[in-house]
Amino acid sequence: MSFPTVPPTIGAPIANPTFIGVITLKGTGAGTPAALSGLAYQAYGTVTSWFQSNIQNLSNNVAASTDHIVTADTGTDAVNYGDFGINSSAYSQGTWTISGALDVYLYSQSTVLTVGTATAGKNLIFHTGGTLAANARLTLSDTLATHTTATTGPSFAQTVQQVAVSTTPAFNLASGNTCVLGASGVPGALTAATTFTFSNPTVGSTTSLFFQQGTTAFNVTFAIAGYNFYVNGTTALIASGATLYTAGSFTISQFYTIDITWLSATTASVAMFKQ
Repeated sequence: MSFPTVPPTIGAPIANPTFIGVITLKGTGAGTPAALSGLAYQAYGTVTSWFQSNIQNLSNNVAASTDHIVTADTGTDAVNYGDFGINSSAYSQGTWTISGALDVYLYSQSTVLTVGTATAGKNLIFHTGGTLAANARLTLSDTLATHTTATTGPSFAQTVQQVAVSTTPAFNLASGNTCVLGASGVPGALTAATTFTFSNPTVGSTTSLFFQQGTTAFNVTFAIAGYNFYVNGTTALIASGATLYTAGSFTISQFYTIDITWLSATTASVAMFKQ
């Protein structure tokens, strides 16, 4: 690493010095840092407690914050950057109300933000109210999304089961579980007599059906033997009197999505969304 030339007056400050090479900062303790590529600087140490890289804004102004910023090659102060920061103790801005004083935030400007893990078997966990395993509210694994409700405590796993549906009379699903509403005799179209059959639905999974417009729009009746179907479908809500769908009472029209969550061997939750 090379340093700027020291001016004739020893100890005089250098305005905006430029350092060339990789800056290495050694903290407390011995050891050898990892050999990494693409470095501008590297800090290392051996500490038996927390070891930190820290910036602190001492201003308590209503517009003050402390931010770690990453900027793309096309980035400026206004576009194409990522920001991880904390607001000041008096922060208050009418143009930024998603977070307030002393709140921490992570966001991207003008770009997509992805959050995840790159190794199989490593979960993404969201927690509130503490840092214990019991404080986990949403856990995303390779195959399941497990949600725990803080107030009532029940949790359930959901996977998307997209292949275990057949129909009578038979018709071809347009794409995955996308169904076509259309006039009788149109290839691949549903009729009012169509019955849906689900082969061994997995308890804890969700089956989604997407209904698209065909040549003619009409309602299709949808019922499955052996199951009770409820709206508002967590176990707790069903126990408190959620609406039961009786066989033949649930009709579907064009541009609707139906989500069926299989809660047990005899109980399922139904949610219908207008696309």
